[in-house]
Amino acid sequence: MSSSNSSPSASALDAAVTSLSYEQARSELTDIVASLEQGNLPLEESLAMWERGEALARRCQAWLDGAYERLNAAREVTNNQASEAEDSAEDMSVRANAGQTSAAQASPAQANAAHTAPTCNPSTHATATATQRDSAKAQQ
Repeated sequence: MSSSNSSPSASALDAAVTSLSYEQARSELTDIVASLEQGNLPLEESLAMWERGEALARRCQAWLDGAYERLNAAREVTNNQASEAEDSAEDMSVRANAGQTSAAQASPAQANAAHTAPTCNPSTHATATATQRDSAKAQQ
């Protein structure tokens, strides 16, 4: 958008501001805007300042875009870590509930086994043994 051959190209202007930090580029851009708003500069100087201001604005935008990308990447990492922590907590909860369910299911089985398991009651055993002895004598 330059009006004369002496104006640097946009890529040359961009290269000239590449090494500036966001704060440096923003400060210089603010100074250019203030100078242009006063309106007492010759046209060629105003155009050169405008072009430099455009390059500075692109530099500031590049810094902001980079910061936005890093912020999104950090959010993704944080969200992934939170999701993994939630999954891990959910897995532990499921395992704990499964353990409680298994224990609850084992209890009736154990109770059933206790009811069907032979017991060794001495008085019952003595009565059964006496009955078997009497039966054997009767057969003789």
